[in-house]
Amino acid sequence: MSLSAQNWCTSPEKAKQLAQANNKLIMVDFWAHWCGPCKKLDSEVWSDPAVQKAMQGFIPLKIDVDQNRNLALSYGVTGIPAVYFIDCYGQVVHKITSSLTTNSLLKEMNHLPAEVGTVYEELHLIKQEAPDEKDYLKAGLLLQQNLSGADQPFKKYLKQESDRCFKHILKKDPHIAEEGIEQMELYLLLNEVWMGRSKKAIKQLVNKKGLDTIGEMNKNLAFYILAQAYDDQKMTEECAKYEGLISGDVFQLLNK
Repeated sequence: MSLSAQNWCTSPEKAKQLAQANNKLIMVDFWAHWCGPCKKLDSEVWSDPAVQKAMQGFIPLKIDVDQNRNLALSYGVTGIPAVYFIDCYGQVVHKITSSLTTNSLLKEMNHLPAEVGTVYEELHLIKQEAPDEKDYLKAGLLLQQNLSGADQPFKKYLKQESDRCFKHILKKDPHIAEEGIEQMELYLLLNEVWMGRSKKAIKQLVNKKGLDTIGEMNKNLAFYILAQAYDDQKMTEECAKYEGLISGDVFQLLNK
């Protein structure tokens, strides 16, 4: 089902259904009838041909904050106009609360993907009825694999959702073993590397914790993290050293 960029939804639930059916993000314009800058946004920005073309990559949703006060508050909207990008489950991907000009908005829109079907499939693993810890682990790993090639701000969103999966396991699984806890902590650390915080991984695994303390089951994962971290730092010798220590499939759990 397609949706014209000029046809704004006014129902959040309808927008979520359209987003899931079309594999798109939802672009939300929080506004009010009395808001002067909101009217300017309508007349100067949303009506711009380039913006309307870019809007075809999203499900456009207008939310009147006077009629949907609780919804606006739940998203932390304190001033309008405000433009939020959310997924089909209502989770915030990105938000713009200032500098809502044609050029700035186009720049932000062009940095977000027009098709997110793969991510929705991965999130469905934990949104289905009664997901178990294996579902959370697989979703976390799949989302993590999308991180390295993603652009900001979508990259930050993917990390957030991947982190959420690993942290859920740490918090909710009463039977998780010590090595399982260590594994989730390493996956969280790998997410930091994909976000460009490679020095943090090197400091924690080499300088602070030490590889000797890593359980045998998790050593390959630790070596992989360090190889990626040193590669990010352009330290080729150290990268090659840890790549050479990896044996087997680090992400074999995805194939089970």
